[in-house]
Amino acid sequence: MATALDRPKGADIMPIYTCTIAESTLSAETKRELAGETARIHSSINHVPSTYVDVAFHELSADSLYTDGEPARPALVSAWVRAGHRDAETTHLATEIATAVTRITAIRAERVLVVIQSSPARYAVEGGRVLPEPGHEQSWIAGSLRRPAMLSDERLQFPTLDKASPIRPCNNFRLSHISRHSRR
Repeated sequence: MATALDRPKGADIMPIYTCTIAESTLSAETKRELAGETARIHSSINHVPSTYVDVAFHELSADSLYTDGEPARPALVSAWVRAGHRDAETTHLATEIATAVTRITAIRAERVLVVIQSSPARYAVEGGRVLPEPGHEQSWIAGSLRRPAMLSDERLQFPTLDKASPIRPCNNFRLSHISRHSRR
């Protein structure tokens, strides 16, 4: 399976899936299989390369997951995708992911919850660039392949923005400020 490292530089238009489960519920092999199937399903329904799909497993202690006020061992899958996909496609995506979770993990369907949330692509930034709206990926990728890396330890660079752009660069922002302020 391809990994995030196999992506063309700057081609990181990605949905994010987070599967919250109780610790030790899934083996590494089961996680790998579910991540691969999630990427395949997302790719086939939303027509993006599967290498753009990120899946994270968030494991909580057994006393941290409850259903109806009682300890439980559900699989809770939350996802963020760019707004603009047809409702029917998003519903199909959620049902296919839920079916895959049950099939691969053996967690009963009654214990699987899949929620797909969306927001405009312009609300997400990756690699220093605002994500493109669905259907505009190719020009976004082509633009990123021509640019040098935009994140450095010193400054965030926004070389493509000009005076006509509605998005303004933050020229005085330094990554070192983050680490300095986060130590307080």
